[in-house]
Amino acid sequence: MKKHTSGNTVHLITLGGAAIELRGPADVTRYDGGKVLALLAYLDGARARAASRDELLDMLWSDKDPTHARNALRQLVYATRRRFGHLALDATEEAIRLGQSVTSDRGTLSDAIDRGDAASVVHLYAGPFLGSFAQPGTRRFEEWAGWERERLRAAFLRATEELVREAHRRGRPAEAVHLARRMRDEDPDREPSWRLLLQTLGAAGDWLAVASEQEALRQFLAAEGRDPEAATVALLRRLPGPQPTRQRQGVGLTLELVGRQTEFASLLALWQRAATGHKSIVDLRGIAGVGKSRLLGELRGRLRAEGARVIGVRARSGERELEWSLLADVVQALGQSAGSAAVDPHVVPDLIALAPALQDRFPHAAASRGVGEETRRRSTATFGLLDAVVQEAPLALLIDDWHWGDEASIWCLQIALERLEPTRSLLCVLGSRPHGREVSGLSVSPVVLAGLSRSDVEMALGNIAALPKTPAASVLVDAVATGSGGVPQEILAVLQDLLKTNTIAIVEEVWEVRDPRACDALAHTGSGTRRVVAALPPTARRVLRMLARAGTPLKRDLLADSLTTPLADVARDLDVLVDHGMITCDGGDCEVAHDLISEAALEGDGDPANDHSALARAWLGRAADDVGALRHAFRHARHNANAELLASVGTTIALLARSRRDPRPLRHIAAELLCLDPRDPVIGRVLRRNSLFRRAGRTRLLWSLVACLAVSVLTWAAWSQEEPSLALVVEPLPTNPLTPAPTVELRGMRGRWAPGVPDSVRVQKVEGPGDLLGPTTRPVLGGRAQFSELGVSQDGRYVLEFFSPGFRSVRTEVLEVGAGLQTQLRIVGGIVGGQAVRPEDPIISVRPGADLSGWLELAYRSPWVAASVTLCAARSWEPAAQGYWTVVPLATPARDLMRRVSLDSAALRAPSAPGVYYLIFAHDAEPACSWIMSLTNWVIGTPRWDDGNELVERAVEQLQLVRSSGKISVQVRRNTIEHGDGGLAPAPIAVAVLSIEVRMP
Repeated sequence: MKKHTSGNTVHLITLGGAAIELRGPADVTRYDGGKVLALLAYLDGARARAASRDELLDMLWSDKDPTHARNALRQLVYATRRRFGHLALDATEEAIRLGQSVTSDRGTLSDAIDRGDAASVVHLYAGPFLGSFAQPGTRRFEEWAGWERERLRAAFLRATEELVREAHRRGRPAEAVHLARRMRDEDPDREPSWRLLLQTLGAAGDWLAVASEQEALRQFLAAEGRDPEAATVALLRRLPGPQPTRQRQGVGLTLELVGRQTEFASLLALWQRAATGHKSIVDLRGIAGVGKSRLLGELRGRLRAEGARVIGVRARSGERELEWSLLADVVQALGQSAGSAAVDPHVVPDLIALAPALQDRFPHAAASRGVGEETRRRSTATFGLLDAVVQEAPLALLIDDWHWGDEASIWCLQIALERLEPTRSLLCVLGSRPHGREVSGLSVSPVVLAGLSRSDVEMALGNIAALPKTPAASVLVDAVATGSGGVPQEILAVLQDLLKTNTIAIVEEVWEVRDPRACDALAHTGSGTRRVVAALPPTARRVLRMLARAGTPLKRDLLADSLTTPLADVARDLDVLVDHGMITCDGGDCEVAHDLISEAALEGDGDPANDHSALARAWLGRAADDVGALRHAFRHARHNANAELLASVGTTIALLARSRRDPRPLRHIAAELLCLDPRDPVIGRVLRRNSLFRRAGRTRLLWSLVACLAVSVLTWAAWSQEEPSLALVVEPLPTNPLTPAPTVELRGMRGRWAPGVPDSVRVQKVEGPGDLLGPTTRPVLGGRAQFSELGVSQDGRYVLEFFSPGFRSVRTEVLEVGAGLQTQLRIVGGIVGGQAVRPEDPIISVRPGADLSGWLELAYRSPWVAASVTLCAARSWEPAAQGYWTVVPLATPARDLMRRVSLDSAALRAPSAPGVYYLIFAHDAEPACSWIMSLTNWVIGTPRWDDGNELVERAVEQLQLVRSSGKISVQVRRNTIEHGDGGLAPAPIAVAVLSIEVRMP
């Protein structure tokens, strides 16, 4: 038996095992546990590391009488001191104390728990406390051990969960999965541990493992005869099934998300803030390849695994010229989300016009065919949809490659995001390049991604394979860090190049540098991505170039058509590109994996004009029943300036118009289908081959039918001895387009409707300086014809006449377009602060600090068609940027409509100092009151304050004009390109003012 010496210590192993180690200066001797271990372990866990003899007898010898038990305890103490030294135990007649030379893994773990050191707790916890211990007469000790076992396990589970969530925040999915799996394995009976593992796997994007663990959980619950908890059922329902695996970014290589812990944690913190009712807009910027898309992907997976609502949209370079393309993607994704059904029905037609797939979501609405003010109408519709969705539940909207978005979409999205209330639960992340589009008009949180540091590159390489403990490891890290510039995409390309040249290799999961000099030289020879693309087989490089030229996902068959190559050969080349990480293929759609790869592919051989022509022809072959294909065909044909292909686009448009029986002018149909202005000269080139004889033939046929119908109508009229006539049942207002839409009714015998004959009504100009715009012939439905979007080319006095063969025509009154419905606002009565307000002299007298509650009756005129006309109010005694508020949206266009406005919700009080103050009301066609009150037009993007040009000051200066006309002429800051230096242009704004005289009592 080994004798104890003064240099030895005793260590108790109680976690995951049961043993005693005697640790000397040179060796360690291990002993089995038994009652010696039970005695030492109990004393180690007792207060002051001591216990009375009676307590120990009850713990360890409950099966013996007291005399025999005391004798057994005495012998156990003697044997322990003889084996481990007299310092191990200090025994008296009444108690036994554990010596300082005895330590335990339980004690070390308990100290870490007391310190709150989660990492140490997880590291030190080796298993259940004395999980297999059993001795005769130790029932009470085993109960105590069971309580201690549960305490330590619970502490371990809490610490592990904390580290899992910390790993998520730091962007370390592999570490999070390892910890979550260990937590589940430690206590598989707890369903929260299963749920955390499933969420972690989902956040890591390991959907195959998610499916496997889901099945394992179901089998475990079935074997136990248990029903899953409600939270488990909700999670299983929420998690998707197996997803396509993430495409490799290099041959056999992928990078973990390293060096982005701070940025990832910032985005998660902003999400937590947004989820509690704070709108957050993030401007995520970084150079191409630095990892913006990867970071957004990790964030998307993390939030989805937690059950959050996430919408991810990506703008594409090839769709930048397609107006409204990015907005259409956003609207379609929002329209499929919960809460979208609560959107205002008035904006649904504009939403369907943007995303026709929403017709299934709103089956009782039709797409808008409005022309003019598209940006304003669509920004209003997008705002209404977004507001309805975020009111349902918090939303994360992630828009990648913001810099590729088309101009119209960018404007609309910025306006919609700015109009959204600050208390809405929205996190919007806009990923773009450093010199991409500025996010104007929004309060944003900037997040900038820089290249990875050398230590980050070293960690990234270590995640792929272990680095050798030799100087060659430093050579490899330096070469990759220098050659890639810390750009993750370039890191993969450099590694792939080094592997292909056999300069380095991975042998048994360890990096091996076979030629250090070549490794260092190759890493300094330019872009690794360009070298990898140049090394591709010629046919694969040609396929990659065509995908890069398209700039949008392509189906395999369409790609084969554009290349005039058999589909099997194209499929083989696509497989090669996927293996090299050059492209991704999802659901049959293939696209280039990264902008850096696209740029490298387009630098090679190949004529851009030929590529665009081939793509245009391939898209045209699918354009007969696909508007999206038609737009892509037009984009490539226009890019190549190919007159023949542009004319083919026009022929397709004519066929579509005929199949839809759309009676509008073909120019307007083409403008709608191609997202162009009807006056764009390119439409003339598109429609140049629209067959004249066919149009003439259709015209003759139409007039023949009209003539037959006219004869029938005249015969019927003669028989009834009463001339059929047209009646203008909806009078238009002099807006442009005319609104509401003029509506004509066909009336026959004894004033009753005459439905069915003829089938259309036409309109012509009798008087007026300009031409008619919009559809001038409309079909008769239910005895009426409605002239939607009828307008004029310039302002002036117009008289219009509506006619149809066999019916007496009808004319409008004189419509003074541009002058006949000028903006105006008047106070026509009310009670404020207990005093009546007279319309001829709107002024009240009050004491300092008096309550200004009450109401005002306002009459207004507005020529604007847009739905974003808003009534605003401001206090002259507060700063212009803070003293205004939104009162109510206004129905427009309108002529002398009345609106009662309550002041109670504004909690107004008169100023404390004597004087004359003003309560100003105004309305204009701007998206929000900040633009109206700052006198900044919405196209500027950001309201401009404190520039000496605010509405409050201008209204007070022109008070007499306000009282006499209900409007003032002000200088509004507009687009400087159109209006010169300063960007100020005169414009009328409807204003009404209530004067408040504050007098001392």
